[in-house]
Amino acid sequence: MEFCEANYYENDGFCEPCEPGFMREVGDTSCEPIFCAENERVVDHSCLACGKGATNEADDDASGNDTTCDPTLCAEDEFVLDHVCEVCVFGSENEADDDASANDTTCDGTLCPSNYHVEEHVCVACEAGTIRTAGDDALGENTACEALCAKNEYVFQNICVSCPPGMSNESGDGVFGEDTICKTIFCAENEHVSAHVCEPCAAGLTNVSGDNARGPNTICDTLRQE
Repeated sequence: MEFCEANYYENDGFCEPCEPGFMREVGDTSCEPIFCAENERVVDHSCLACGKGATNEADDDASGNDTTCDPTLCAEDEFVLDHVCEVCVFGSENEADDDASANDTTCDGTLCPSNYHVEEHVCVACEAGTIRTAGDDALGENTACEALCAKNEYVFQNICVSCPPGMSNESGDGVFGEDTICKTIFCAENEHVSAHVCEPCAAGLTNVSGDNARGPNTICDTLRQE
């Protein structure tokens, strides 16, 4: 016949309580150590649940010393929200090892490098012949790369336009910037203007520099005989 109730044991005809961290079920002859379940820790010989954002393996011995739970560390591109690791939204990033047992954290927007633009929250390389300054935030709206005008083109109302005859411009004007202009071509020494192009003088002929290629055709002069 059972003499003592659960968690008590018989000692010389008396029922004594089990020591802290021990238990006895009815029918057992002695008290046995309590082993904590998964995600529990030992505090003053009792099994207590881990705090939010922390875990622990089962079988901590409640008859022994206090134990602790391990914080959950988030993976790369995850952040902490209410002690849970959540995935960063598309276009943002975060380093690994945010502590889920601590305060909430946030992800950082991805800033695109130079010559990349934002397309559906991803940094995408600009096409050949276009540019973009660094710093577009992938969390924001789509952006576009800037077309570059070719040699002898200029920008007019965000469009590349050919220079007028007799004028020139270096390549690289960006269409998103202010309007640009072409420069007048002035012929070098011993050149003349033909259809707004500087052409070399024929053999035996000469010309001073400075003919304006925007103007009418010019001619070279016969070399003077000394």
